Amino acid sequence: GMDVVRTNLQGIGGTIELENYEGHGLKMTLRLPLTLSIIAGLSVRAGDQIFGISRSSVVEIVSASNANVKIEELGGCQVASIRGERYPIATLEDVLGIEMPEIASGRTLIVMRPAIGSTFVLDVASVIDNEELVVKPGAPLVMSTGLFAGTSLPDNGRPMLLLDASGLAAAIGVDMIDQ
Repeated sequence: GMDVVRTNLQGIGGTIELENYEGHGLKMTLRLPLTLSIIAGLSVRAGDQIFGISRSSVVEIVSASNANVKIEELGGCQVASIRGERYPIATLEDVLGIEMPEIASGRTLIVMRPAIGSTFVLDVASVIDNEELVVKPGAPLVMSTGLFAGTSLPDNGRPMLLLDASGLAAAIGVDMIDQ
């Protein structure tokens, strides 16, 4: 039976170690690759596509129509003012080069603080769900863009790409100074 376990673990890049201590028992050590982990995530819509975002980088979620939210032009760049705090803002469709729906009402703003970089606001079509996501490695060509952290297969069974908050910050030109 352990050969099946070993074969499946090796198939995803993991290992299994067995240590037999005579008279004391057997120690089994299963090692899974870091890219195969479970994170708390949000499913968000951009255009007609769905993406995942790690909740660890999400500070706050607000409606774009909230009375405490103003989106203004400042020095040639868009800035979101939320309860008096100003943040750089970017529309996810623009960052990813996705066609935006004709009717863009009812949008949602996600205040994000990446592990490395400054806080910024990501404008998405909507937040769909809050769920636990299994992170799997993405295709090398997709991962080379720096915008994605991997892939996941959420509860609905439709594969989605997971967005990398630091990669998004770099793509929109947010200073990469740890704050």
